[in-house]
Amino acid sequence: MKFYPVLSLIYLVMGVGWGFRMFLYKDHVIFLHKLVLLLIIVTVVQCLVTFGVYSNSNEVGDTSSELVLISIILEVIRSTFAKVVTLLVGLGYGICLKSF
Repeated sequence: MKFYPVLSLIYLVMGVGWGFRMFLYKDHVIFLHKLVLLLIIVTVVQCLVTFGVYSNSNEVGDTSSELVLISIILEVIRSTFAKVVTLLVGLGYGICLKSF
């Protein structure tokens, strides 16, 4: 039961570190860096909602359809967004920017 809170904490620390590094190098940040930060934030929220679903299920004894639906929707958004970011990196989006 402690897996999702620990995973959320790990992602949160990684997101804070990523955001801090973006702040340090704000002159060199491109849109792709912001997408990765957004992906980390969505992952933290998704992990916390999934923990809430399991915690509520353990307390009540039955699963809440609304919480499960929200958890599934967030998981699909996170998964799709991660694949889009991976595709952008694989296609060289960060390398092939317009420079004037």
